[in-house]
Amino acid sequence: MDKSLYTKSDSYFKDVVALLVFNFVIFFLFIQWEVLEFLYQASREYEHWQLDEIIPLGSSLAFSLSIFAYRRINDVHKISAAYRKLADQNPLANILSRTAGKVLLQSWHQHASYTAEPFSLVRLKITDVKQMQSTYGDCVTEGIFFSIGQRIMQDTLVNSEIVQWHRDCFLILLPNSAQLVLDFASALQISLNRDLAAMDNAFIEIQAVTWKHGMSLKSMLQTLETINLDTVVENNPSVFERKA
Repeated sequence: MDKSLYTKSDSYFKDVVALLVFNFVIFFLFIQWEVLEFLYQASREYEHWQLDEIIPLGSSLAFSLSIFAYRRINDVHKISAAYRKLADQNPLANILSRTAGKVLLQSWHQHASYTAEPFSLVRLKITDVKQMQSTYGDCVTEGIFFSIGQRIMQDTLVNSEIVQWHRDCFLILLPNSAQLVLDFASALQISLNRDLAAMDNAFIEIQAVTWKHGMSLKSMLQTLETINLDTVVENNPSVFERKA
């Protein structure tokens, strides 16, 4: 959680108020009972018990516990950062997760709304996943998803981002015009279907949509669910730059 958001949370405010109230109550009790004077008199009366060393020992314990708590808090922050990284990105495929993809989509859409620079979404869906699992097993199916993700990363245009939207679905964010995106999507579909040619009833479906002025992010995602690339793409050879 962001520190600024944490300090605004209800639990943070309640803890601060509770600790302040508790310490004020303890302070007034110390005043009423004159705790320090009692300790001083007890230390004089029972000097062989070394009670006068309780105060410096308490200061030392407080300092030691502060260091211990600080180091444990740092450990928690490191663990939280590691979990956030695992949640945002697949460590094996190096592809963004759906959680990180939602944030990225919002960022791209806001940028397009402010600058009027178009961007496109390409949706790749692997068909008949259940049939693949029953035929080849879960391990082989996961290996196929991994291989497809790696092939997408190799063939994707520069300055683009890849998100694993679902287990069998990928989203590609492209800062390009509609025609170039359709040409790229058509070529990628042919390439991936060629890789899956040996598997019965398994192929890639690709849909593409380009942002237009006033178009919401929700409508773009809904459009991807309804259109079919084959109905809008014509065979038009083009050369596009690939990632290194």
